[in-house]
Amino acid sequence: MEEASQTGKPVGILRNNELQGFYVPNEAFELIVADPVEVRTAVAQVIDEYGDAITWLAAR
Repeated sequence: MEEASQTGKPVGILRNNELQGFYVPNEAFELIVADPVEVRTAVAQVIDEYGDAITWLAAR
């Protein structure tokens, strides 16, 4: 964690010499808040394009 904090870069976490994940310091990424209008537009597009398939899958 100290290395990640000093460099600002993700550091691999190993367990038994196998990569288990990464520690990413908060400064390495920025929080992106979705615009509600854009989300509604995207969902409407998916429903328009795949609505029949979604309904069919939901019934299974």
